[in-house]
Amino acid sequence: MLYLNLILISIFSVVDSTALEFNKAIKLYSSANYNEARETFTAIVKKLDTTTQSKAYFYIANSYFKEQDFIKSIHFYKEALRKNSNFYEAKYNLTLARHKLDSQNFNNPELLETERKIEEIMKKSEELEIQAKRNLKKNQKKTRYFNHKNW
Repeated sequence: MLYLNLILISIFSVVDSTALEFNKAIKLYSSANYNEARETFTAIVKKLDTTTQSKAYFYIANSYFKEQDFIKSIHFYKEALRKNSNFYEAKYNLTLARHKLDSQNFNNPELLETERKIEEIMKKSEELEIQAKRNLKKNQKKTRYFNHKNW
C-alpha cells in the first residue's frame, strides 16, 4: 500500500509540475517574453494531454505571429489543429497568418524569381516524366519482341 501511495504521489508531482510550467509559460507569453514562453511550452508539450498540447502549440504559434514570423506561426497553428481539429481560434489565426504571409510576399522580387524557377523546374520535370514513360514503353516493346523472338 505504501508503494502504491509513493507511485501516486510521484505521478501527481509530475502532473503538478507540468501544470505549473504550463502556467509559467502562459505568464511569460502574456508579458511578451515570447522566446522564453516557447522554450517552456516546448519543454513540456510531450507531457501534456492532447487538448493542452493543442493550446501549447497555439501559444507558440501566436508568439511567432506577434514577432511577424508567419511561416513558423503557420507551422504551429497546423500542429495545434492536428491535436484538436475543432480549435476555431487556431483555424482563424492560421487563415490570418497565411493572409499576412501573402501580403508580406506580394511583389517580393526574390520570391517572384524563386516562383518562376520553381515553375520552370516543374515544367522540365513534367517533360522528363513524359519522356521517361515513352522510353519505358519502347523498352517494354523491345523486351517483348526480344523475349518472343528467343522463345
